[in-house]
This record gives sequence, C-alpha cells and structure tokens, in this order.
Amino acid sequence: MPKPNIFAVSPLLFVPLDRTYNHLNKSRMQASMERMQAWMTEQSGYSFRLLRTRVIRYPKTVAQLAAVPNIYHEFRGWLDSNPINDTSGERIGFCNYRRCYTLNVVGEPNNLGNMAGRSSWNCSAAVENPLEPWGPGTAAGFTGNSEAAPSGTNRGAVLHEVLHCFGVPHPDPGEPGATQSIMSANYVNFDAASFPAVLIASEILLVRASPFFTP
Repeated sequence: MPKPNIFAVSPLLFVPLDRTYNHLNKSRMQASMERMQAWMTEQSGYSFRLLRTRVIRYPKTVAQLAAVPNIYHEFRGWLDSNPINDTSGERIGFCNYRRCYTLNVVGEPNNLGNMAGRSSWNCSAAVENPLEPWGPGTAAGFTGNSEAAPSGTNRGAVLHEVLHCFGVPHPDPGEPGATQSIMSANYVNFDAASFPAVLIASEILLVRASPFFTP
C-alpha cells in the first residue's frame, strides 16, 4: 500500500474564549475543504491530501482578535508557544513546509485576509522543501458568517490561496482562458452556474508535475 503524501492541507478551526463550540462549525469547514479537493480532481485528475479539521480553543475573545494588527501573526506566535498537533499527529507550525493551513474563526473577527506561503514568517531554509523559500505555510482564512456554510466565493478564495501555497501563480493575461481561471479574480465564481472558475491548461500541467498533488 503506498504511503500517504507527506504534504497536506490542514484545516484549523479556532474557537475564541467567548464562543461555544458547535460541531456544525467543524463539519461545514470540513465539507468545504472536501469540495475543493473534489473540484481539483474534477479539473485535473489530481488533488491534495486533506487532513481532518483540528479544533483549537483560543484564549482571546472575538473582539480581542478583531483588534490585533495581524491575526496570522497572532496565531503563529501563540502556536509557537503552545504546541498543538494537527489531526495527523504532526505539530502545527506556520513554517512547516509539509503543511498548508487554512483558517476559520468562530464568530469571524473580519480580519482574515489573503495570505499564502511560508515566506512571510522568516522561516529557516529547508532543503527538502520543493518550493523553498516559498513552500506551503498558511493560506487564506474563511471569511464572512462562520456560523453558516461558506459560500462558493469564499471557497474559491481559499482554494486560490491554497494553490498559491503549492506554487500555482496568477495566469498570464494572454493565456487562453485566463479570465476564467480560479487563479484570476474569477475565483469568485467557484462552483457557479455561469462562467464557473476552472483550472486552465498551464495550471493543470503545474498541478500534475507537483509533488504536492497526487492522482
């Protein structure tokens, strides 16, 4: 039996101090990630390894999180000081080139912006990382109402950033189909009925050649 890909997407669900955990928050996040994984297979025949969502109870309120200058730096610092493993048993760390973390926060403090890769964290070089100094790291967080299922636009934004983590760039404007690519602004049409987001030919080639994706 083949070993699982060492590279994986790891969803993290943060539950602030003033919020009660509801299992629906976790199941909705997991379902959204599974839809993205399935979409990749539909588009390219390849996809990423997806871990189960890890729930993390966080010692600050939604209001306190909304006031921090950068929520990713907030979480990174706390996780460095408070070792927590992902659902595969590997320690969570934003410099871990084997993991691409997607974030959600119950109560949505509205400061989960776009973020992709590990280059923002001044990480030590890892010669085993196929995309050094970029690599995986953190991807965009789910935004909007975290008490409801994420929208197609939200899923598209997260997948757009996950693909950046794994080395897929924005398309050249002159490429055939560029305006429909999920790596363009058309990520907003993820799973849409009209002009849906797609992987274009150059992106499919990158995905199929990447160690981060498997058939």
